Order: sequence, then C-alpha cells, then structure tokens
Amino acid sequence: MQKKYKLKNWFGFIDALADSILESSDEDIYNEVKELGENPKENAEKVRNLISQAIMLEKKRKLIEARKMYEAKEKNSTIKQLPIPFNLKDKIELIIKALTNVPQSNKASVMMQFRELKKIDDIDDNDADIIIHKLIQLGLLKDEDIKNE
Repeated sequence: MQKKYKLKNWFGFIDALADSILESSDEDIYNEVKELGENPKENAEKVRNLISQAIMLEKKRKLIEARKMYEAKEKNSTIKQLPIPFNLKDKIELIIKALTNVPQSNKASVMMQFRELKKIDDIDDNDADIIIHKLIQLGLLKDEDIKNE
C-alpha cells in the first residue's frame, strides 16, 4: 500500500512540475535557465532530444506489445487453415462423413452446434465453408480427413 502511495505522490509531483512549467512564460523560463548559468539554446536542444527519445521508446513499447498480442492470438488460434475442397458436392460429402463419425456420447452437443441446418440439400457454398470450419474447431475434421477427399 505504501508503494502505491509513494508512486501516486511521485506522479502528483511530476504533474505539478509540468503544470508549473506550462504556466510559466517563455521569458520566465529563459531567465531561470540563464540564472543557472546554462545556455538556453543548448538546454532547449537537450530537452527536445529527451522528449523525442521518450516518444520513440513509447512507440517501440506499443509496437512490441502489439506484436506480442498478435503472436499470442496466432498461437492460440483454434481454426487451422486446412485445404477445403473446392466444389460443393465434395464439401457436403465431407460434412456428412464428419457428422456420421461423431461418437454417440457427443452427438447431442454436436448437433446443437448445427441446429440451424434444416436440409443438407439447402446448404450453399458459403454455408458449407462455415460448417467445415466449425467441424475443424470441434476437432471432428482433421487435415488427413480433408486431404483424402
């Protein structure tokens, strides 16, 4: 708890310092830098470089984070890209074969996934692709099942 309190105070201090600088006029800042015996132009260049580095580091951090999220999503993707047959007749045969090979203990739950199907003859090409991908997700179709078609 104390660590959070210190961190909160630190950010409060930084915010107050930033507000103080933003509220100051350019002339006040210039005079303060001169009083410290520093060259205002060199000091401005140092601050610009520091801000640029901070911006670049933040951009890199965001890119690295996005890359990690993308790689994790790819790794956990449940749909594998399998070579699905091109013609509708082969797709329907593949679907029928997969559904008839469902173990009796899983039949009810699998059929719930496909409750929108009325007649296999009413399936169009797009529906067949969706059904095949669902069968892949459920583990009812594997690479070798599709390649043998």
